[in-house]
Amino acid sequence: MNPTVYNLALVMHIVGITLMAGATAVEYITFRQFWKTIPSDKGKGMVIWRTISDYQKMMGIGMLIIIIGGVVMMYYLHEAWGAQLWFRIKFGLVILVIINGLGIRRILGSRLSKLLAAMRPVYERTPSTLRIRGYIQVVHWIQLVLFLAIYILSIFKFV
Repeated sequence: MNPTVYNLALVMHIVGITLMAGATAVEYITFRQFWKTIPSDKGKGMVIWRTISDYQKMMGIGMLIIIIGGVVMMYYLHEAWGAQLWFRIKFGLVILVIINGLGIRRILGSRLSKLLAAMRPVYERTPSTLRIRGYIQVVHWIQLVLFLAIYILSIFKFV
């Protein structure tokens, strides 16, 4: 086993998780600003919305980095970690992060985009927008809890 390749893969994996978790936290904060701004100034709100849309790209890049680093590490240490319970739980949590953050969140963002595009020229507070706002908030909290659990499992490996 080449320890340099393994260490580089580990760094990639940690950077990817940190990029995704950081993008989620920043997106959550930016969403709060978006909901404060959009009722009074739709133009400013739409600028914030376009910025929020870029965070999804950052999360996708982070996920790609996580996968590449994880595959390389598993290639070198699959026998050491693959059978351990903490790793299986962590792997399941990473799958949930993908489904929640890049799947459900993207669907909710598309729905919100359509609602916002239909509101010309001012923002209207409707039951649909309030519902999507709540769902996106839940998605963010779930993501942040999942990332916390992933960090904990990665640090406190148990058999």
